[in-house]
Amino acid sequence: MRGSNLRTWMAALVLLAVVPLAGCPRTVTPPADNTNDNSTDNTNDNATDNTNDNATDNTNDNATDNTNDNTSDGAFVFNLTPIAIHSQGRIGVGDNIIAYTDIDPDRTPGVPNYFTPGDKEGRGIPDAANYDYDSFQVSGTKIILTGESDFAITIYDTATDTTDPIAETDIRLANKPIGNYVAGHFQADGDFVVTRNDGVDDGHIVKVIDMSTVPATILSLPNPGDVSSGFGVAQIAVDAETSRALAVASDVIYVYDLTDPTAEPTAFDFSAEGIGDAQVAFDNGIVLFADDSSDDLVSYLDVTDAANTAVAIDTPRRGADRLVLRGDNYGFLYSGPASQGDTAAIFVALQRMTLLTVG
Repeated sequence: MRGSNLRTWMAALVLLAVVPLAGCPRTVTPPADNTNDNSTDNTNDNATDNTNDNATDNTNDNATDNTNDNTSDGAFVFNLTPIAIHSQGRIGVGDNIIAYTDIDPDRTPGVPNYFTPGDKEGRGIPDAANYDYDSFQVSGTKIILTGESDFAITIYDTATDTTDPIAETDIRLANKPIGNYVAGHFQADGDFVVTRNDGVDDGHIVKVIDMSTVPATILSLPNPGDVSSGFGVAQIAVDAETSRALAVASDVIYVYDLTDPTAEPTAFDFSAEGIGDAQVAFDNGIVLFADDSSDDLVSYLDVTDAANTAVAIDTPRRGADRLVLRGDNYGFLYSGPASQGDTAAIFVALQRMTLLTVG
């Protein structure tokens, strides 16, 4: 069984200034650090664990549903479900579906499963025991699964309750990274799934699965740079809105146009600064990434034009992780002062950015 390191994190909200994309150099002035290194740490490592594995299950299947379907536009509705999800597994959200890792009777991670809002139990995936419990992605109504004992991919469409297995000779993942947030997992967006491959018949490393057809169509992209193995590609990402995929290899971001999959990728070279280990975020033609320099910069780059350059974001320069990008909004976590030790605070940086046309 794969273990997980549990850490206690504190969170604080930090607001940053708006940074335009065009014409900005990669030099920034970090905002004042208002973190109080002398603040009291109220974490109680000796706190009593009140979890009672033998506790009575008071879930009332006949309980009144207090969900108000007539809530005003834009309001959140919080639905509490009795469905148990294993903490060492994975969660993925699609169009009205939530995929998750369920729990075996012995409390170990079970199999991938899914439910829709309002369900009180998982709906089940056909032959779920054949799939890896923590290596899957969700896009639309589809759950993209990997084999429990191999590196093949199967697409399960919850809308039609059908599976589309892809031959391992066409798609064979280079590996399945352990950990939800580490770089290197295959990625899905819209109808596209981008993969790092090794040992496939045609020798192509970066491949995209187009799920708009049944069976799915495989797009074999030119290998990035001089890379000859899937292990030479650190991470990948895909953006359905602009029909682009990217691969990071040797501190270069290679961007592919999926409307012309045989074309050579556009290369954005960051070998001077390096690209960090955090999984990049890719949406609407914008890549959000952390560098590997002593400055610990986070930058964004519009890859729709080869002439564009990256723009650094004002941060306290403490590294970044969990990068998220949705439209013109981005967010990430960055670690607190070193003086706080291994349980340093994690700050959430949320910001809206203004994108200007380069020309």
